[in-house]
Amino acid sequence: QHVVQITKGTYSGGMSGGGPVKDSGLLGAVVEAPTGMYFFKLTGPAKTLEAQAGAFEQLLASMKPKSP
Repeated sequence: QHVVQITKGTYSGGMSGGGPVKDSGLLGAVVEAPTGMYFFKLTGPAKTLEAQAGAFEQLLASMKPKSP
């Protein structure tokens, strides 16, 4: 798996079409499996992501890719 963490910045993407949001963060991961690649992305207020980083890591650790 490959993980990226941006702890704090201005987020200007997203489906809501809103303007830039300051003090945002991103947790992202790519999990490679025999059946393909799986992408995870969590964005939100930096404080919220900091509080949920452990849960995000648990989610990734729970991935048990199987052969097709």
